[in-house]
Amino acid sequence: MCIKIQKLKFHLFLYFLSFLVFYISLFLSLSLSYTHTHKPPLPCSSLPHLIRRYRVSHHTTNQTCSGHPPKMTPRTVCCLHKLALKNRWASASDLAQVLSVESRVSVTMQTVQRTLHNIDLYGWHAKLNFATEHEQSILGAQSLVR
Repeated sequence: MCIKIQKLKFHLFLYFLSFLVFYISLFLSLSLSYTHTHKPPLPCSSLPHLIRRYRVSHHTTNQTCSGHPPKMTPRTVCCLHKLALKNRWASASDLAQVLSVESRVSVTMQTVQRTLHNIDLYGWHAKLNFATEHEQSILGAQSLVR
């Protein structure tokens, strides 16, 4: 029992030490950049975001859990979200083409689908098929009436 408590104390100490090192390095980087620029180095809203990111991933860079930088920035994701809501019948490949033209970021259809799923927008392919079939049936019925 005592060994488990000692291990737990040791792990908590390491955890606390990593936070302490992070806060000291963050403070030093902020104070050094503040003396050179004479401006606040970060907006007030960015500091809690950096701390939250460090707690989740144990580093402050904007990287995924695999270590690769993300393909799409939050701004590009927002642009994709707006495009998808504006044109709900567009396919993922159409959205990828429009996104590559507008934001100069080449993404694949799979990346667009994954990103839309992450922000709770799901495929419109079934709705698109229903709409085109419905439109064709209405046009066919109108041509029979004339």
